Amino acid sequence: MTFAIVLRGYERRGVDEIVDLVEVARRTNDPKLVEQAREALAAPQIVVRMRGYDRQPVHEYLTRARADLGQAARAGGPPRPPPR
Repeated sequence: MTFAIVLRGYERRGVDEIVDLVEVARRTNDPKLVEQAREALAAPQIVVRMRGYDRQPVHEYLTRARADLGQAARAGGPPRPPPR
């Protein structure tokens, strides 16, 4: 996931750690990773810094990830891609 860098935005390292965890959880069938990602999304510890990621796209990503991983937890695994 790529976000624009703005003058004052979310600390890049903190966002990258959450995004990495979410993306691994989405690709795996490991319920422990899905749960870890859900916990990280429940109360993300992201601070505002100079030259950070644009906040609105980060919020949108986190909202989508919460919904996706919430569905994964109810279904017993990560969301599957739609059929082609």
